[in-house]
Amino acid sequence: MNVAMAARPVPSRRAHRLVGLSIAALVVANGVAVYVVGSRVTPVTVDTAVARFRALTQPAPGTNAVPDEHGAAPAAVVGVEGASAAAVVAAGPAASSAPAPSPTSAPASTSPGTAVPRFGVYVYATSGSEDVSVAGAHHTYPDQTTMTIAPGPCGLEVRWDVFEERWDRWTLCTTGHQIELRQFETYHEFFGQVEHRTYDCAPGTDFRPERSDPSTRTSGRCESGGAVVDLTTTVVAIEEVTVGGDAVPAVHVRVDEVLSGDTRGTRSSDSWYGLADGLLLRRTAVTEVDTESVFGSTHYSEELRLDLTSLEPRS
Repeated sequence: MNVAMAARPVPSRRAHRLVGLSIAALVVANGVAVYVVGSRVTPVTVDTAVARFRALTQPAPGTNAVPDEHGAAPAAVVGVEGASAAAVVAAGPAASSAPAPSPTSAPASTSPGTAVPRFGVYVYATSGSEDVSVAGAHHTYPDQTTMTIAPGPCGLEVRWDVFEERWDRWTLCTTGHQIELRQFETYHEFFGQVEHRTYDCAPGTDFRPERSDPSTRTSGRCESGGAVVDLTTTVVAIEEVTVGGDAVPAVHVRVDEVLSGDTRGTRSSDSWYGLADGLLLRRTAVTEVDTESVFGSTHYSEELRLDLTSLEPRS
């Protein structure tokens, strides 16, 4: 036996744990997953979401852009990926050359006659949680979360904030009643592991089909590197959802997703959208997926329910 090796003290179990965490803190995988130490979560307050919305939709310095009827700056001065107006102007003429619409126009690239929700921050009564199999990591969601709706490149940019460590963002194109998913971004942080992915979706990938007839069905696909999501969207029924004491006519839509590649499993959601403007009134969702991480094969699960508390956005 090597004498030098024999003389070394045997590392304690705690030391192994600390070394593992230190290694995890340094790993960067696929250019999108970053591992850091810590499992604390920080809820995103309504005030924080409103402040971010105002920063997102404020006119660029030195411009005279007038907010439109939705209460936000014209979509032409909002970045394609949700950047502030100032960032778009700083990017140069190519990024800001589109003519600014009139104060009463719809978002950029939205077809005439398309009804969209008013821009701002919407508050949802929330129940649910997420879990990861490794180390029994668990996050219980706060009693309320926010959806921020802002102008997007072809309709809307929507961001759901739970924690600073857990959020989703969707780029939605709107034509008539259709709500088409063009891109979505998802961010999770668990026991020090951060998974941040952006998916690009094929045209015709619907959150809400144009037709409201029950049994109407569409399909689509979104991809992010080695991860693929195949979606089937089905209109269930026309129903009423009570929001703040008001009964609101809504279309009930179910989306079934099959994930393959780097992440494998299923996600299903039921969403109720206001018939008049496509505003999300309620959503329930269940996710069960397996993915490869620095810790090996990991199972992730999420259960969620969102209920809109008021039809009036905060801005």
